[in-house]
Amino acid sequence: MKKRLLYLIVLIQIGAAGSVSVYGQSMLDKLTGKTWEFEHPAGKQEYEIKDRYSNSNRTSAIYARGKELSEYQPFYLSDTVDARFDDSKVGKNRNGKYLIIKGEPGNEVGSFAVFEILKLNSTEFVIKSLRSNSVFRHRAV
Repeated sequence: MKKRLLYLIVLIQIGAAGSVSVYGQSMLDKLTGKTWEFEHPAGKQEYEIKDRYSNSNRTSAIYARGKELSEYQPFYLSDTVDARFDDSKVGKNRNGKYLIIKGEPGNEVGSFAVFEILKLNSTEFVIKSLRSNSVFRHRAV
């Protein structure tokens, strides 16, 4: 009886996982292919930030005082908070609870940032920094 129940549970999980991959988009699919504009808190817009994600890199374009600065940073999605940036995970995971980005701007070499993904759909992308506990909202443009 226990074997039958275990077998049934495994079959249900396999079926559910298969239907998600066939009918639903992965988090990486939702993240890539669009430009995400950072939404500044009211009255705080001194510059404009637009991010684009590929399978393995984030490109941040920062516009301030008529100039543009672009930065490229490797990233990966993870279900765990890693103690260090793991280059072997870049481009491997299509889903995850956390966005892990190498070399956050303005930080020392070898640094990385971990963000919890609070919301991700076709129009909104909301993340929370685990370092500062700040929430960052983005909208697709």
